[in-house]
Amino acid sequence: MEDAKERRRVYQRHKQRQYRSRESAEVASLKTLVAELELTVARLTDELPTPLPWADVAAALRDEATLTTHKNKALKAQLNEYQELVVVMTTWVTKHIPIQKSLPAAAYSWRNATLFANREARKLGFDWITKHLFHNTERMLHDKGFPALGTRDDFAIDMSDPDFFEYTWRHQVAMAVPFEVAVGAFRQFMAHFVSGGVWSQGMCTHLDNDLLQEVSPALSYTRIASSARESINFLSREFDGPQQCVFVCQNIPHDERLPPSEEQCNRRLWIVLDRVGPNETRVRVLYVNSHGFDAAGPFDLAREAAYWNYDGELPTGPARLQAFAAHVHSVGRAFIAYNTGQMRRIFAQERYLL
Repeated sequence: MEDAKERRRVYQRHKQRQYRSRESAEVASLKTLVAELELTVARLTDELPTPLPWADVAAALRDEATLTTHKNKALKAQLNEYQELVVVMTTWVTKHIPIQKSLPAAAYSWRNATLFANREARKLGFDWITKHLFHNTERMLHDKGFPALGTRDDFAIDMSDPDFFEYTWRHQVAMAVPFEVAVGAFRQFMAHFVSGGVWSQGMCTHLDNDLLQEVSPALSYTRIASSARESINFLSREFDGPQQCVFVCQNIPHDERLPPSEEQCNRRLWIVLDRVGPNETRVRVLYVNSHGFDAAGPFDLAREAAYWNYDGELPTGPARLQAFAAHVHSVGRAFIAYNTGQMRRIFAQERYLL
C-alpha cells in the first residue's frame, strides 16, 4: 500500500517537472520572438521618413507657389509671342501678294523675300525662303534652258518686260572629280561668294548666327556693302544628299532689323552638283538678277545703265537699247568669267582643275 502511494507521488513530481520544463521553454521561445519583433519594429521605424518641420513644409509650399507664378507668366508671355507671330506672319503673307505694276508677279512672287524683326517670324522666314528656293530648283533650271547634257557657259538678258529686265548667268560643266570633292570645293566657293568676294572683299558682316543655328547649321546670312548706295543681305543654305547637293542663295531686299538700301536688285543663285560616277560630277550654276529698284519702284533705263556702270549717256532712238544691251552683255560675260576663275582657283587649291 505504501509502495503504491510512493510510486504515485514520484509520478506526480515527474509530471510537474515536465510541465514546468515545457512552460520554461515556451517562455524562452516567446521572449526570443519578442526580441526579434522589437528589432523588426525598430528597423521599420528607422526606414520611415520623419515628419518635416512645419517651417520646411511652409518653405516648400512657398517655393511651389512661386514656381507656379513664374510658369503662368511664362505661358502668358509665350501666348503673347504666338499672337504677335500670327499678326507678323499674316502681314508677311500679305506683302508677298503682288498688287502693283512696280512689283510685277513675274519678277517677284515666291522669289521676293522679307524678314521681320520678330524672332520666331524671322526663323520661319529663314527656313521658308531657302526651302522654297530649293524646292523650285529643277523648275528654275528648266525655265532657264539648261540642257540635260553638254556644256553651257553664257549670259542672257530678258527684256520681255520693258520696265523690268532680268539677267541670267548659266554655267554647266562635267568635272572629272569625285562628288565629295566637288561639294567641298563649292562649299568654299559659296562662303567666298556670300562674304562679298565678288564685290568688296572684307566688307562682310555675318548676321543672326545663333538664330540660324536653331533652324539649320547649313544656313548663312551676311550683309555686304557693295557700294555707297547698296548693301546686299545674302541668305544661303546647303541641301546635301548622297547623289545631289544644292546650294541656294537669295538676297533679302527688306529686313526690319537692317537699314534699307537706297538701291538694290533681287539676286538668286543655285549651284547644283550631281553625282554622275565615282570620279565624275555634273555642275550647274544659275545666277539670276532682277532689274534695279528703290522704294519708288524699278529704275528707268538711264538709271539702270548707271547701275551697270555705263559710262556716259545712252544714245537716243533705237540705238538706246542696243547700247545698253551691249554694255550689259560685256559686263555679264566678264562677271561669269571672273566667277568661273574663282571656281578654278578653289579647285586648284584642292589639287583639282575645273
